[in-house]
Formats: sequence, C-alpha cells, structure tokens
Amino acid sequence: MLQTKLTIVKRERKCSRAAILWRKFRSLVACAAADESYSGVALCQLKRLRVPPMRMLVSMVALGVTLLVHARTVADERPNIVMIVCDDQAWFDFGFMGNREIHTPNLDRLAEQSAVFTRGYVPTSVCRPSLATMITGRYPHEHRLGVGIDGLKLAPPRVRERFEQFPTLPKLLASRGYRSFQTGKWWEGDFRDAGFTHGMTTGKAVRDSVGVNDDPQTGREGLGRLDRGMSFLAGAEGLRIGREGLQPIRQFLDEVEGEPFFLWYAPMLPHTPHNPPPELLEKYKTANRPETIAKYMAMCEWFDQTCGELLRLIDEKSAAENTLVAFIVDNGYIQLPGINWFDKRSKLSPYEAGVRTPILLRWPNHITPARHDTLVHSVDLMPTILAACGQEPPDDLPGINLLKGAPTTRDTVYGATFLSKPEKPLDPRDTVNCRWCISDRWKLIAPHGVDTPKELYNVIDDAHEQHNMASERPDKVVQLLTKLDQWWPATLGR
Repeated sequence: MLQTKLTIVKRERKCSRAAILWRKFRSLVACAAADESYSGVALCQLKRLRVPPMRMLVSMVALGVTLLVHARTVADERPNIVMIVCDDQAWFDFGFMGNREIHTPNLDRLAEQSAVFTRGYVPTSVCRPSLATMITGRYPHEHRLGVGIDGLKLAPPRVRERFEQFPTLPKLLASRGYRSFQTGKWWEGDFRDAGFTHGMTTGKAVRDSVGVNDDPQTGREGLGRLDRGMSFLAGAEGLRIGREGLQPIRQFLDEVEGEPFFLWYAPMLPHTPHNPPPELLEKYKTANRPETIAKYMAMCEWFDQTCGELLRLIDEKSAAENTLVAFIVDNGYIQLPGINWFDKRSKLSPYEAGVRTPILLRWPNHITPARHDTLVHSVDLMPTILAACGQEPPDDLPGINLLKGAPTTRDTVYGATFLSKPEKPLDPRDTVNCRWCISDRWKLIAPHGVDTPKELYNVIDDAHEQHNMASERPDKVVQLLTKLDQWWPATLGR
C-alpha cells in the first residue's frame, strides 16, 4: 500500500512538472511570436528547463514553425514596392495626360487605378541627378551627383563620398527585411553600392561589341551605337532590361517569392537609340510625319508595352493587392523633326517640357484612385514609400508623404539646372545654370547671377511657357525670388 502511494506521488510530481514546463514553453513561444528578436532568448530558456532531448526537439520545431508563421505574417503586412521610371518622355505624351496620338493603354489602365498627380516635377531635367534624387530623397545640390560633372565620367571621390553619406531607399528598406533589385538606368557603379541586394549593373562594360538589340537581319541598331562611356556608366548590362524582355525580373520574383521586395525598373525607354520594333514604327508612320517623330512615338508605345508586361508579371505572382506601384519620368523630352535630337526647351532645360512629369501611385485598398492637380515632387517618393513600409524616414528629408492624397502643407516646388562641364565641378554654386520654382500657377526661372533677366509664366493658362510675364508682374518675380533664396541661396557667398 505504501509503495503504491509513493508511486502515485511521483507520478503527480512528474505530471505537475510537465504541466509547469508546458506552461513555460507556451509563454516562451508567445513571447518569441510577439517579438522576433526574442527568439534566441527563448531557445536559451528552453535549454535551462532541462527538457528531455526528444521533447526539446519537438519544442524547438514548434518554436521554429511559430516564428516562421510570424515572419510570414509580418512580411504580408509590408507591401512590395515597384518603381517604374520612364526615361525621356514629355509629360503630355501619355494617353492619360490627354495625348490622342501616342498609344499608352497599359499606363492608362494603371492611371485609372492610381492616385494621379498631374503636376509632378523632378528637380532637374537630366537623368543622372534626377535618378539620384529619387533614390536618396535629396535635391541635386545636396547629393551632388550629376551636378556639374561631365555626364560620361565617374563622380569624383569627394562627390561620391558625399552621396554615400545619404541613406538610400534600398538600404533603408533592407532594415525592414526587403530584398531589392536594380534594373535599367543606374549611373553610380555596382548596384550593391546603393544597397540593392540584387541587380544588373556592376560597373562593367556591356559584354558584346555589337550592342543591345542590334539585328543583322534588319539592320536595326541597338545600344552598341551609343557612346561607349554612356553604355558603361548609365547602366551597362542593366540597359538590356525592357529592350530584351523582363526575364531577369521574373527570375528575381521567383527567388524572393513570399518575401517583401523593392523593384527598380528604369529601362532606357523611350530614350535613344530610337529603334522601335518594325510593327510599331509602321503604325506611326504617315505621309506628313517626319520619321524621327514616328520613331519617338513608337518608342513611347514600346515602353508602355514593357510596363504592361511587368504589371502582368506582378499579377501572375498574386502580388498586386499588396504592391505599391510608383510611376515617374526622370525628365521630359521633345523630339525635333528631321534630326535625332531634342528641343532646347525640353531635356536639360528648366521649362515644363523638361521638368514636369505625371506621378502615379497605386496601392489597392490603401490609396484612393483620383486625379490631383496639386504640386508634388520626386523628393516625395522616398517618404511616401518609407511610410508605406513602416520605416521611419530621416528627419531632414524635404519631401512629403503622399499616401493620404494631395499634400496640404506645401505651396511651392523647386529645382535647378546645372552646367555639364564646368571649371569647378565640386561645388554646385559654381555649376548652377539657373534655379526655378512654381507656386500655385506662377513659375519663376532665375538664371544664375544677380542682374540676369528672369522669366515668369502662368503655367496653368500657358502650359508651354510662350508668354513671359516678368515685366508685367515684377511683384510676383520678387516674391518667388525670395522663396528661391530661402530654399537654396545659390548666389550667396560660401
């Protein structure tokens, strides 16, 4: 009888200890699930419980499964980011912006699903500094890339070091567990230098001497006809994207399936060389239309087709509902008739055809599709994307979060153009060509220098800036010049 009682007591003690261990185990798992950083602590605590080996194995497997489910849940809460950057296209050369000659059905459909900011701006009208602004959220005179640097040369070490002081979008998103992929235009060497985890541009020259899309059968020229320095610096292998399909993007999406990702899609389209597919060129050829214009128009539709392919690829991965798509143009462009060059009041200029761009934001169930005529800027993309991903932005970013729609705290946007080959390339105040700002309907263009003639336009009534009103409204010139000096006093002393 006594032996039986002792056996029962021992069993009760074992059961009691097992119950205590089980309660502690559940508590540890709950803590680890609530805070992923606690998982290492939880494993150490499990060892201290002196759980038998088999139970320890079961416990660790259960904890691992719990953490995996937790990680997937957190990932599901973070939207994927797809950034589409058009290269050299005027703000009015899209169907959703009113163009009835150039066909852009895929971007028109994206616009229907997006918040469309019809009065978006980039700070300067050439790709290198414009792209650097998108990736850093800083104005060109802050990051200094492409500011007074010969476009076909590497950035001087001092400029490079300054650029690397600023956190980039890929680096900030990496802290939130994002994988990121660079494709297309990228001027600053190896993709890893900017924080991308994956990429196409390594700073090495394009492999072959013929070039992207050269076709011996048709004589169609590819990127090999570009200046070799351009091919090397502007993106090298990355420039194949779009023109040679999207297979690298498909491979990346397959690799990171189930994880949050950031995709930089910046194909050199519709940028020169204007070598569209023959069927598209034939579509735009007419008796009264110069072939240079027809080629540019066909290139715009070709770019649109690649955007449609990209968006369908996102749909195939069932990722569209949890993907924020941002669209912007790096700078404007007007093709001249009869010559393979651009109008002087477009690219490289401070005029609307150079610095204005539509900005689209699509995020189902988070961003309401609507059209806004409020002033927005490419510096707004970084704080908007970071807010969507739950990442705190740097305190001194100049941009505004656009997730809630049109901003109400801004009345002016700013920018500047710079000399391409100055004598003193390291200080933007030695290389600035002109500054500009827009407040409501009024735009001031202020060439460098104190007594230089200013230009003032009512860009609502005169979108193509044909009527300079500086002499009629000197009060407005003074008011906007004061704003410019408050933004960046480029003419002041060191």
